[in-house]
Amino acid sequence: MTDPYENFVELARNETEGVDYSISFVARGNGSLLIAAPHAGAIEVGTSGISELIAGDDHSLYQFESHKVVDENYISLHITSHIFDEPICIRAVESHDFVVTIHGCHNSEEIVFLGGIHQKLIDNIAEEIRNIGIDVRTENHRFPGRHRNNICNRGRSGMGVQVELSEPLRQVGNYTKIVSAIRSSLEGI
Repeated sequence: MTDPYENFVELARNETEGVDYSISFVARGNGSLLIAAPHAGAIEVGTSGISELIAGDDHSLYQFESHKVVDENYISLHITSHIFDEPICIRAVESHDFVVTIHGCHNSEEIVFLGGIHQKLIDNIAEEIRNIGIDVRTENHRFPGRHRNNICNRGRSGMGVQVELSEPLRQVGNYTKIVSAIRSSLEGI
């Protein structure tokens, strides 16, 4: 996928907030964990609802949601995670110890790809997801999320997790078990 915008300033210059996209941030808890969906709304469908449910009432939540209609003229408002620089997100990320980003990928089978630098948390999430019978890949895949500037790795600890969910797992009504598994893996953070 080629991003039409190289950074948020360029995106904001060409798109209208409140019409083409919206940004939300809710601070919760003690600043330990932020759940972020930087490609929510029409970009990676389903990540808005999933990230909200994972955050629940106890973890902070950031969302960048595209409202652009998906048709032949659709321009994705996707900005790659290691160059994602929306200012509210950057401030939110930098004020939390750990960040878990929720993404969507184009796979037709139920699968989760985990990336990032926080290996212990990756292992915890992978174990919980495997326990519910869903395939998980933690290495040698196309979503490593290991770049130091990846939004998941920019919290105070310098390490986080990138969760890539396949299309079937992001269908409304299908994501209860994946949300529950991820939430269980975050206990104690």
